[in-house]
Amino acid sequence: MFNFLDDKFSVAFSTKHMETGHLLPEAPDLTEAQAEAIKLAEEIYEEFLYAIDLERGDMQFVNNSLPLHTRTAFEDWPEPERKRLLWRLWLVAPDMRPPTPYIKHWRGGLLLEGTKCKGRVGLKA
Repeated sequence: MFNFLDDKFSVAFSTKHMETGHLLPEAPDLTEAQAEAIKLAEEIYEEFLYAIDLERGDMQFVNNSLPLHTRTAFEDWPEPERKRLLWRLWLVAPDMRPPTPYIKHWRGGLLLEGTKCKGRVGLKA
């Protein structure tokens, strides 16, 4: 969850990914202390939550190695021209914080199925 890489603080926190990862046969079970730590971290970030409503055309730039962030549920429109469209672009700059192993995992790109963009997109860093 919290790392010091090259003496810089970095965060890679995703409850869903941590819990799912521990369900894999080769992964150890979450310990009681780890489960409590996840719950405490969730309580802290809920206390300091800052909600942002993004409208059509809005852009948001976030350093993915620092804030704890998530998306809330949404109800999409049935008409294709009104469907939600979210493009996520992960920029990598030489002076950014070192990536955590979790962030490195995503640098190979994402396979976009069910979208207009076919194939694997992303950076090899």
